[in-house]
Amino acid sequence: MNNISFYFLLFILSLSSIPGFGQETILSEKELKQDFEIFRGALEEMHPGLYWYSSRDEMAAAFDLVQASLKGGMTNLEFFRLLSKVISKIRCGHTWVAPSEFTIERIMKKGPLLPIEVKIIEEKAYFFKNNSMQMLTIDPCQQILKGIGFSIDSIETLSREVHPGDGWTTTGKDKTLERFFNLFYVLHIGQPDSYMLTYLDHNNVIKQEEVKAVLAKEIKSTSIEREDVNISVNFLEDQKAVLSVRSFNNWKEGNKKRKFLKELRKAFVEIESANIEKLIIDLRNNSGGVEKFGLALCSYLTQEQFHGYKQIRFKNRKFQYRKYSKTSGAVLF
Repeated sequence: MNNISFYFLLFILSLSSIPGFGQETILSEKELKQDFEIFRGALEEMHPGLYWYSSRDEMAAAFDLVQASLKGGMTNLEFFRLLSKVISKIRCGHTWVAPSEFTIERIMKKGPLLPIEVKIIEEKAYFFKNNSMQMLTIDPCQQILKGIGFSIDSIETLSREVHPGDGWTTTGKDKTLERFFNLFYVLHIGQPDSYMLTYLDHNNVIKQEEVKAVLAKEIKSTSIEREDVNISVNFLEDQKAVLSVRSFNNWKEGNKKRKFLKELRKAFVEIESANIEKLIIDLRNNSGGVEKFGLALCSYLTQEQFHGYKQIRFKNRKFQYRKYSKTSGAVLF
């Protein structure tokens, strides 16, 4: 195996280079087929939901299409793009293929990126922030129609073809595109030195704006820094409160360790003591975490008994392809 490290329900493709970073590594047909055999074999052997949303025939067709294209040499990036489309068809938010940390580091240190942020609302993209020192005429909330000839519709369609998501929902895919728009463009479209954006101004007049790509270190992020507090309560008027849960994990505030279950209990004691009648639970940008912590939160919202799972299913008890995995997190019987 040459370029893929396998995780249980997580697949990471190790890309050694991308356009603009010098000579790309070319994988031979033999190397590509060897890696793809492991990629496909591990999914078919280990993934319990491989055919939940795409039929066995549909997944086989997707695998076979990639298999047939593995002829001659291919770059790491080209291989990554092929595998991304296969993974997306599984429709499982916990199964994805990603560039290696080495590749991401090279992108962030040496690769020019589009220094703006966008917001996607009802399948339309809007300019949100300028994170560079460039003076731009495009204003926040103005709709972006194109980026270097690629319509936003086509970019969103491509995003939904390569990003993983749960079931048939597209919300997660759109949010991933929104959050990593500049990185997505580099990995799946190209890496130009400048971007010509076509947009609508406040009078619905079509205009264009050239935005120069800059190194990541030159991008001045204006986004709000995420707090290192996983649980917080904000009391509002009229006996309302907002419970924010940023992650279902224990955490540290400075050098002090915080236990999720203990802090959750304290939060609900505060809420009950304040005689709160309406509680808003804010899970935006929650990164997930320990499942029993999520179930604990649910237990505060009902007086009825409930089951966290009807069943937990492993596809097999012994895994031929686990030897290619570096994970120790999966419990295998």
